[in-house]
Amino acid sequence: MVTEPVFELEGFGVLKLISDKNGSEWFGNVQNISKNKTVELSIEVESNSLPSPNQIAFAKRFAQHIEVTEQIIYDYIYKSFNETEWQMTKESLKRMYYLSALMLKRHSEDVWITLEPHADVPTIFNHFLRFTLRNNEIVWSNLA
Repeated sequence: MVTEPVFELEGFGVLKLISDKNGSEWFGNVQNISKNKTVELSIEVESNSLPSPNQIAFAKRFAQHIEVTEQIIYDYIYKSFNETEWQMTKESLKRMYYLSALMLKRHSEDVWITLEPHADVPTIFNHFLRFTLRNNEIVWSNLA
């Protein structure tokens, strides 16, 4: 029986190493990033290495300031739909979509964030909303 390598990320839990032709990442479902849901956390690494001290520190800072980041994202979504047939309040958007995944990229402070539609709440579009943030600014989205 082959056991998968694991890494205990203090304050987050156990992450497992996943490798494929595209590279390696540490992956796990964590409770402490979003208050409401479990979030899939991925940390890209070079060839099966542990996350760097910078990546670990970044993940911890990110989790501490998640409310600010979520506000930036929901403001962006609101502005994207404002004055369209799909215009909604920010509160409605927050009920529709929740933070489901976070990926820290290998060579930068880019963060890929995914919001997922709630299964039990009618949504504008029944697809995942994806964002790339750099320095807490949205530099790409599948809404644009």
